[in-house]
Amino acid sequence: MAEGVQAFLKANASSIKVTITSAKGSTPRSGGTWMLVGNADIFETIGGGEMEHLAIQHARKLLFDTSASSILSLPLGPEIGQCCGGFVELEFEYINQAQNKKIAEALIRLQDQEKCEAPTVYIFGAGHVGKALLEALSLLPLNIVIIDSRLDQLRQLPRAKEGCEHKHLAIPESIIAQARSNSAFIILTHDHAQDFLITETALHRQDAAFVGMIGSDTKLGTFRRQFLKNGHIPELLEKLTCPIGAGGANDKRPQVIAALVAAQLVNIFFANKIKDVHQ
Repeated sequence: MAEGVQAFLKANASSIKVTITSAKGSTPRSGGTWMLVGNADIFETIGGGEMEHLAIQHARKLLFDTSASSILSLPLGPEIGQCCGGFVELEFEYINQAQNKKIAEALIRLQDQEKCEAPTVYIFGAGHVGKALLEALSLLPLNIVIIDSRLDQLRQLPRAKEGCEHKHLAIPESIIAQARSNSAFIILTHDHAQDFLITETALHRQDAAFVGMIGSDTKLGTFRRQFLKNGHIPELLEKLTCPIGAGGANDKRPQVIAALVAAQLVNIFFANKIKDVHQ
């Protein structure tokens, strides 16, 4: 995102920063959400629809008439062709070329803060499903770390995007102890023994948001027997999701599995926020 902010401000000598300063009831985005509007370009979104269309129109009016109001109040109802039923107040800030660097730095700091607060998903295994999952999750506001003991597999991944890390570790499970609380661990390596060791380690993180292992009912049964044989308490198994993506389409293609797992994580990390939007 940092590169995107800088590129936008470089391409637009003057622009308007639009910020939702107040959001009440059902609204597309929450307070603090922002976007940049240039004469022909926009960067980010405050929620789309007629609300955003009116915001863009007003912002572009401000580009040529700085005396126009810097505050816009919008009821999200029939008056503007929306049925959310909420209310937003928008603030418009004119940015000239001299301010671009300062604004860019402020927005990048904000992005860094959001990144620190975002949950982290650890993907163990950079094979076909791991690659598809990395691509699916990279669209979400998450920090993603993909780990593999095979350097050649990591080299075949697309260049790491912002918010994504590629890690080559001979002992992949060693990273679990370093993870922040509320992290997700998804295990899908090339080796069942490695899967079992990583999953066993992850299940001991009492503060994990999700522990999922690729497999089948047969693989789960084998893991369960080995887990209990190793002396671990059976209650820890309640935290395990295996197979991952279960309950969806009966399709084994990596992209389908990745989409189903992404949906599981959205439900875990963002369900309350989605509920707030629709209240």
